[in-house]
Amino acid sequence: MSTCQHRVPTRLSDGELLAARLDLGYLRAADGALLATNEWERRPPPLLHVVRRAPSDGAPIDWACRHDVPEAQRVAVAEVLGAWQQHADRLGDELIAVLRPSGASRYWGGPAARLKTMTAEAAALAPLFRVLPACESLLQPLLADWVPDLEHRHPMLAVVVEGRAVAVCATVRDAHGLHEAGVETAPEWRRRGCGVIAVAAWVQAVLAGGARPLYTTTWDNRASLAVARRCGFVPFAEDLCVG
Repeated sequence: MSTCQHRVPTRLSDGELLAARLDLGYLRAADGALLATNEWERRPPPLLHVVRRAPSDGAPIDWACRHDVPEAQRVAVAEVLGAWQQHADRLGDELIAVLRPSGASRYWGGPAARLKTMTAEAAALAPLFRVLPACESLLQPLLADWVPDLEHRHPMLAVVVEGRAVAVCATVRDAHGLHEAGVETAPEWRRRGCGVIAVAAWVQAVLAGGARPLYTTTWDNRASLAVARRCGFVPFAEDLCVG
């Protein structure tokens, strides 16, 4: 990896990124309803995904329900979101109440972030470890859960120590020239900068392919939030999901 800083050329405005957020995350029906996650496994989507500005002022920008949510509940969701100023401090609870007949029991959220500039810290860490394209032999045994993803998630880069991958970062979703990162560090190698290096290597590979890197996580994942910040990602939206 180069030790120079990498400035990301502007291709989409924050407004355009907001508009593309749900299409990046999901396969959608003609009416916009969520059918499945935009991943090779096609996981079930949440009952509701709301996209808000970041830092959040509570105002919804875009939202969609799962395809099987009844129309009456969708109308109720629209009413709650339309009156968001009255519900800003308890929006998640209000939405759970509306969607409880469909099985809603919790909500979660976090930032969706774009790369502003690769930080000097991320570049400086690069020479400390070896970074290679991931393969099955490297992923065993510490990150074996990623082996099935090798065929589907590209690019995928691994931080390697003594012939074993100790951290990995790969594209988990892509659409509209946007790539979303998925990253994991083996437990015994956390807090050593390995996740930062893996994400930085992935960012360079995504940029080299002419795409734009994005990073999403949840507010309670402090380690992931720190990796995003240390790699130079800044929020352009906040996700709020109900399931």
